[in-house]
Amino acid sequence: MENIQQGNFSIIAIALEDSVQKLKESQKEAAENILRSIKDTVTRMEVISSRKEQEATLAQQHVKNDVSEILIREGEIRNSIAQVNLEINDFQVNIASKEQNKTELSNQINSLSWQLQSVETDLRRHRAKLDELNDTSVGSIFRSFFSLGLDRAAMGIAALIDDDAGRISSLREEIKRLQEERYTHEVQAVITSQILNHLYEKKNSSMRLISEFEVREKQLQMEERQSRRRLVYFTEISLFYGKLSLLLKQVDHRVEDVADIVGELNSTTPTIISFDPSNETLLTLRASLEQFDAFLQHGAALITS
Repeated sequence: MENIQQGNFSIIAIALEDSVQKLKESQKEAAENILRSIKDTVTRMEVISSRKEQEATLAQQHVKNDVSEILIREGEIRNSIAQVNLEINDFQVNIASKEQNKTELSNQINSLSWQLQSVETDLRRHRAKLDELNDTSVGSIFRSFFSLGLDRAAMGIAALIDDDAGRISSLREEIKRLQEERYTHEVQAVITSQILNHLYEKKNSSMRLISEFEVREKQLQMEERQSRRRLVYFTEISLFYGKLSLLLKQVDHRVEDVADIVGELNSTTPTIISFDPSNETLLTLRASLEQFDAFLQHGAALITS
């Protein structure tokens, strides 16, 4: 914090008013001398206020950059979330399709299993019939010489047995193929579900980041508003001391202009907002300059007090 004498503005204000009074008394030289007496103080205050204006400008730019950076990052994350949502939708459709395929395959397997059971039943029945015919021919060997129909029946049943065996083998192979296909869909569904869960975690993580960014964004917006207020405030102070410093450099032929400056100081119209975030009230130029003195004397604690 700047090391200044207490009441710098008060000293300057008194000198300005005394100078105006001397002019009213037609004592121009005395008025000029009074102004020259505060030249060093005004120059110092011009330098200090200009530095504060520059600091406020940099601070505001820093906050703006932070806001811009967060908005860009937030935009990138929102785009990422949109892409993840598309991927989630695709995987959900994929999973639904695989579930439907699994259901259809299970239905086919069940249907073929019923067919297999039926054919196996036929096979057992045909084998039993063939055994019965074989037993009968053995028990009636003489009758078989005269009953060629039994041989023909046995041959027919044997053909049925061969057909049953072929159908059973075919059905079992088809069931096995469908089971393997269903297993492949099940494995793919598990993998797809794992990927989907990962995408949900990624989305939730991104949403948490968005929430954090929104909180930080609100904080930065408040900081930006406060930094803008400080910049406007310090700019007004810097302009005043800059104008007064220029007058003092040209005091020999501009001494009468001091009356205009005193007029501005005596104006009761508030036009400058305080840099104090707890105070939304507009200040007059004089009150602002007094506040600037207090700021330099007491430091940043004044801003938050």
